[in-house]
Amino acid sequence: MKFTNYKCENINPSILQIHQCRLKAVKRDIVTLNFNATAKVLKVI
Repeated sequence: MKFTNYKCENINPSILQIHQCRLKAVKRDIVTLNFNATAKVLKVI
């Protein structure tokens, strides 16, 4: 499987905040996905 187009969508911003999401071509046949996000901790009862 090779990613050529990737879109990050934040469905619930109260739980997860996406800072960066991008594809990067390392070599001709190697693509990496850089994903940076912050997850908010929910209160456990």
